[in-house]
Amino acid sequence: KEFTDGRYDRVFSRLGESVFQVAESGPSRRNKSPEELSRATLEQLYLAMRFAAVEEFGERQERLPVIVDEVLVNFDPVRASKAAAAFGRIADHNQVIVFTCHPWIRDLFQDAIPEAGLLNLNGNP
Repeated sequence: KEFTDGRYDRVFSRLGESVFQVAESGPSRRNKSPEELSRATLEQLYLAMRFAAVEEFGERQERLPVIVDEVLVNFDPVRASKAAAAFGRIADHNQVIVFTCHPWIRDLFQDAIPEAGLLNLNGNP
């Protein structure tokens, strides 16, 4: 819900089916298959599912590092900002490493998580 700016609020699979659907928020409550979603929305959905898996595993076993590369590149700025903030919450109890070559994504993470360290691998600002 957070990553899609409230547009979708539920992910589910019908009993006996191996595919999942997402439910739109609001009065229509239309269900969509992953194939009906835009690339950005699909990536937001998968990121939310990865976060859920990280949280669940960390509560049951041990906290593992989260390493992503260009994970927000197809998000619009509003949703990318919300996702960066969510990474900050994950970083409260997991090590998070984010790779990007995009200054705007770097800036989003610096704004969302001011205490995070930044390592520039190419030597340019």
